[in-house]
Amino acid sequence: MVVQERLTRTNTLAGYLDDFQLIGREKEKSDIAELIEEQASTQESQVIAVWGMGGLGKTTLIKDVYQRQGVSNTFGKHAFVTVLRPFKLEELLRSLVLQLVVREDALDFAGDTQKNIGLMGVADLIEVLGRRSEGKRCLIVLDDLSAMVEWDKISPSLHEIKNLVIVITTRREDIAKHCCQKPKCIRLAQRS
Repeated sequence: MVVQERLTRTNTLAGYLDDFQLIGREKEKSDIAELIEEQASTQESQVIAVWGMGGLGKTTLIKDVYQRQGVSNTFGKHAFVTVLRPFKLEELLRSLVLQLVVREDALDFAGDTQKNIGLMGVADLIEVLGRRSEGKRCLIVLDDLSAMVEWDKISPSLHEIKNLVIVITTRREDIAKHCCQKPKCIRLAQRS
């Protein structure tokens, strides 16, 4: 009982902190949501980068936009993945398959069970992502990208997914610029 109360308090406190990080960020939220919606209407893959120093609320801001009804309704499939360290492409792709494919197509996922997904290599995971996302708009958030080499491994792996919008968060401007064109790079500044 005590553990549950503490967990509830911790979760409540975390929620308040998340909400606090969003205060004064309405313009950025609106701009990012609009940019995602605009990019969703194109037929080619698009990348949006949100960058800024740690602790500014990039993840909280993007999660809030990601969970908006309008944004989630625009995309037939969506996934939110934190890029873990040490970086392992196979684990990132496995997380994408579980979110983009299994979660929404659980009843129609006969040959690719979760057990099999755990055994798949990079090539198989890429093939499943491409095959199972065909004809659907997809939104992928890659949170906390920390190195250009990570992006250079991730990017070609996602070419099989058509009509894709990728949002990355990173602390570094050079990574943001490496991943996308300038008008789609958004710097999250400290609030004054």
